[in-house]
Amino acid sequence: MKVLIITWMKYNNFGTVLQAYALQKKITKLGYDVKTLDDHGIGFDLIDEKIYNKAFKIIKRKTNTLIKIIFKKKDTSNVKENLFDKFKNDYIKIDYNSLDKRRLNNEYQVFVTGSDQIWSPSKYIFSKFYYLDFVDKLNSKISYAPSIGKGKYTSKLKRIIKPLLDNFEYISVREEKAQKILKDLFNIDSSLVSDPTLLLTKEDYKEVIAKRFIKEDYTLCYFLSNNDWYFKYLEKYKKENLVILKDNTIFYNNVKIDIGPKEFLSLIYYSNKVITDSYHGTLFSLIFEKEFITLKRFKSTKNNKQNSRLEHLFNLINVDDRFIDEDNFIYSFKKLDYKNINSYLNKYIENSSNYLSNALKNCRANNLVTGYCTSCMACYNNCPKDAIEMKLDSYGELKAVKNKEKCISCGLCEKVCQNNVDIKYNMPFICYGAKTLDEGNKKSTSGGVAYKLSKQVLLNNGVVYGCVVENTKVIHKRITNINDLEKTQGSKYTQSYIGNTYKQLLEDLKNNKQVLFIGSPCEASALKLFLGKDYDNLIIVDLACHGNVPQKNLEDYISKYKNIGNIKFRNKHEYKLSLYDKDNKTIYENNNDSYLYCFLKDISLKEVCHICKYATQKRVGDITLGDFWKIKDDHLSLVAINTEKGQELFDSLENIYKKEYDYMDTIEGNDSYNHPQGKPFTRYIFNNGLFNSNINNAIKKSKISLKKNNLKKL
Repeated sequence: MKVLIITWMKYNNFGTVLQAYALQKKITKLGYDVKTLDDHGIGFDLIDEKIYNKAFKIIKRKTNTLIKIIFKKKDTSNVKENLFDKFKNDYIKIDYNSLDKRRLNNEYQVFVTGSDQIWSPSKYIFSKFYYLDFVDKLNSKISYAPSIGKGKYTSKLKRIIKPLLDNFEYISVREEKAQKILKDLFNIDSSLVSDPTLLLTKEDYKEVIAKRFIKEDYTLCYFLSNNDWYFKYLEKYKKENLVILKDNTIFYNNVKIDIGPKEFLSLIYYSNKVITDSYHGTLFSLIFEKEFITLKRFKSTKNNKQNSRLEHLFNLINVDDRFIDEDNFIYSFKKLDYKNINSYLNKYIENSSNYLSNALKNCRANNLVTGYCTSCMACYNNCPKDAIEMKLDSYGELKAVKNKEKCISCGLCEKVCQNNVDIKYNMPFICYGAKTLDEGNKKSTSGGVAYKLSKQVLLNNGVVYGCVVENTKVIHKRITNINDLEKTQGSKYTQSYIGNTYKQLLEDLKNNKQVLFIGSPCEASALKLFLGKDYDNLIIVDLACHGNVPQKNLEDYISKYKNIGNIKFRNKHEYKLSLYDKDNKTIYENNNDSYLYCFLKDISLKEVCHICKYATQKRVGDITLGDFWKIKDDHLSLVAINTEKGQELFDSLENIYKKEYDYMDTIEGNDSYNHPQGKPFTRYIFNNGLFNSNINNAIKKSKISLKKNNLKKL
């Protein structure tokens, strides 16, 4: 199970970066594969036109920064930025693509949002993204210590936030104020947890602390604000060799030094004392057990609760004389009793750590069999307790999910998952252009070789498993009658539902029947993994696959048509979506169809198709069939023979035209044999429209408008 953290990575300040580092480090220590998302591309949802124009001017002034982000171009003149970037690159595993949310939902199963003020209602900050509005319904949403900060909750904002919070499995916040807001405004119960930086120990931080670079004893003064009274207060300490840290730069002995997160930690770690107005400056003083004084940045009023997180912290550790405001200068302190402080703090940290551990361990994403599920259903067929259910995700894809009530944790589902094993391939040793010369060619969309192979197996008293259309469903079906083979003819540009096919097929193999299975490469591979061994009486044909569209998308697309009995996606001459009723009368026919356009242009394919491990010259079947694009006029099938079994069956065919070709020459330029399909930019817009909706909305959102004859001829 893979975890993705959603927090602020776009702001280079010490607290923000170090809390991101700490949360990832902690989750890694808990045993999970985890990354943090680069959120530079995430905008704000509540900015009106006036604010937008102001923001645009700021963006215009920072064009060079944007270019650096987009092209990963480093500005070597900015020492501070480079030190932050180096820390992130060296110590935080980062996923840099926030645009492709469908990929994120396949790559990761658990999404953890937090910490920092990412849940602020401020219109300058608020974004649904940090409430994980993009996360798939089968994945898990957990919050760890987000802070709310300041801002007003309008009626509109409350209506936006409530359903987002309802979709979380586990919610925690960093301050009591946030906990109260969630309960009062949204009726949401939440856990109170520590800032992520407290989840790590002093020993953990030693791995990232820079070497000491100020040799003399010193008092560190780290301030975020420019309050005049700070410096009046510091008059008392001016003989203590003060090192001033402001805006990521230290001022010491008339020297300015730009620093990054490692140097920041070093400054606190090696100091004699810390005077700060920073929340994280206070936290790291506690972690490193330093004498410290915290100055109040904000005046405490009824309407200003900006000091609440520090007030909560000092109440927690039972220290009441180290939080100083301008009306109450205190200079005489008892030495901090860290034995007593840690007795309070460690219990709080332990509870916080347990919350995070339990949330990750018990969230529903643990029931997903795998990320990047191919919907091949090998696990579904292999489960001895029928505990695998195929559930629709937010994009209409079927995903394998364990039923906790039935599951006995035997691991047989993971054992047959093609994402967990090394796939065995065969390199084709001979290749043909071929077509059948009998009636089987007429209704086939290519050369009719699949029909011919199927017919031969049935004549041998065998069984064929192929893909058929039944009403609006595309399924794999067991066929024993030659008259039923017509149903398997023609390309189907959606994924077939396998059901119990592999179990049925195994019974036929055990009964010594010759069995032919025809399917996409991932289905062919799934069958082999389910069987666990080779069978002499089994021939597998894998198809040169462009990719698959989820069947739910097809069903939604044609849902306005009634009494559908058959579907065709092309003929020998052109791509044309055709719908027929049960009497084989045409209901709909279009050679300029949006569904086919999205399929052919790689807009609507399943996410896993874009990283397909089977789009390669080596194949998983005994025979590979595809269109012979090099010689279009004859409508030949490209037949790649991969095993001796495949050769034997192909050689037994009669009344067939075949000519031998060089395999590498015939597959040149054919994506299905060389690499997975790429992702056009339109796909990202399409996916946003598809999420928790349907393909019709996705087509509308992505503004796909077809011109005449947009689909290519064959």
